[in-house]
Amino acid sequence: MNVQERINKISDYFVSMNVVANDNVIYVLVRFDKGWTCSELTEVNFNVKTTIVADQPYHYYFFSTMDVGFDRIFDAIEFNIRLNTETQEKVNLLRQKIEELKNIFEVEDIKTLSTLEFKYKKKKIRTLKQKDNVVNIESTDDIDEDNKINNTDNYDE
Repeated sequence: MNVQERINKISDYFVSMNVVANDNVIYVLVRFDKGWTCSELTEVNFNVKTTIVADQPYHYYFFSTMDVGFDRIFDAIEFNIRLNTETQEKVNLLRQKIEELKNIFEVEDIKTLSTLEFKYKKKKIRTLKQKDNVVNIESTDDIDEDNKINNTDNYDE
């Protein structure tokens, strides 16, 4: 992707981009949603630094030298957007589940509540052998709790 396509991809957060040729540095300014932060892994994983803009809440500069390139800076921004979005979704889901629990606790007695258990299906990527072919399964929607294939219509014979 070219630079304009990368900007379009993060357009909800993109503010500006500057290249300081004398310093050989690329700066990309983004505005994240309230409560979002930048991961400590940004510099380690992408060789891109971040700093918050002091007088503008939720504004962050992502920057690195020109030899690191635009792509790595945009990769770092997208990485942080994904992390923050997932965290936000988890918080929303937690709030929803708390409300569900509140409703259960309001109507059930302590004896029933003491039997409360939490179960969930964990999504996994697995490689299973079927005859001599290797089948890649991208989610556990087709696998039951004992890791048996439930729907074999998707697989070549």
